[in-house]
Formats: sequence, C-alpha cells, structure tokens
Amino acid sequence: MTSPRTRRLLQIFTVLAAVLFWPALLIVVWGELTPNPEPAPGYDKVLHFLAYFGLAALAATPFVRRRP
Repeated sequence: MTSPRTRRLLQIFTVLAAVLFWPALLIVVWGELTPNPEPAPGYDKVLHFLAYFGLAALAATPFVRRRP
C-alpha cells in the first residue's frame, strides 16, 4: 500500500516526464542532424545509447501502470 505522499510524488514525476519528453526529443534530433567536426571513436556510440535510452524512458514513464 503506497502512502498519499508517494502517490503524489509518482504523479508529479509522471507529468514531469511527459512534459520533458518533447524538449528532449528536439535536442536529440538537433544533435543528430547537426554536423560534428570530430566525433570521438566509441564515445559517439555511448552518447547515442544514452540519448535514445533517455527518450525511451521519458516516453514510457507516463504509460506505466501503477497498482491502486
């Protein structure tokens, strides 16, 4: 059984994730489409992974079903 305070924090986090998704998406798309002069080998793959993992987490958070 979750407390009302915990439920409220989860609700705030869900709304925050839904709101932050769109600016994060724009930043990732902008970062993908702008040319980089010298990408570091290997490090570029880590940045891609983190960017898309973050987008997936932000997109999935509002749809997580919570127990009543």
